[in-house]
Amino acid sequence: MVDRIKIFDSFLTPDELQSCADAVKRPAWSFGQISQTSPISTPFWMMTLTDEPFFNTYMKSKIETVAKRKFTLQRVYANGQTFGQDGTFHQDSTTDDSYTFCIYVNKQITAESADDIGGEFIFKVPTSHESDPFSRIAITPLYNRGILFPSNYFHKGLAFNRYCKGLRVSIAFKLTENTI
Repeated sequence: MVDRIKIFDSFLTPDELQSCADAVKRPAWSFGQISQTSPISTPFWMMTLTDEPFFNTYMKSKIETVAKRKFTLQRVYANGQTFGQDGTFHQDSTTDDSYTFCIYVNKQITAESADDIGGEFIFKVPTSHESDPFSRIAITPLYNRGILFPSNYFHKGLAFNRYCKGLRVSIAFKLTENTI
């Protein structure tokens, strides 16, 4: 299972990162997105990017190149979380041909600052232990890090901790693999 989680560091060029930064600076955020319907779900921020050619064509093509697969884009959007807006474990899809790609665009998350800021991306991984059927894998949301994973994996994004005043921003692509 873990071997199907792919990490791509330094995924974007400086110009591409600037295009992402410019997109998420616009006043197009809406509040109220949740990971799943649950009594403990905490709303967070979202910005739809599906209709923008930079994301739906250019970035999709770049993802296909590194993944060595062809995809149909279902949707793309930015997630925004501040302290206290942790996601809950969820699946983006239950089908085997669906993938999620996330890219992190917060400049302040470096290898040196990550332990002080938080914002990890967590996967639930099945184990063979009856008393603890899942272990967790945490991936640091480093600036310009992309993560590709099967959408049926249980996962959640954590918000930054209370020491970071910024918005944790990731851009998520929901993809279906083309089998032809």
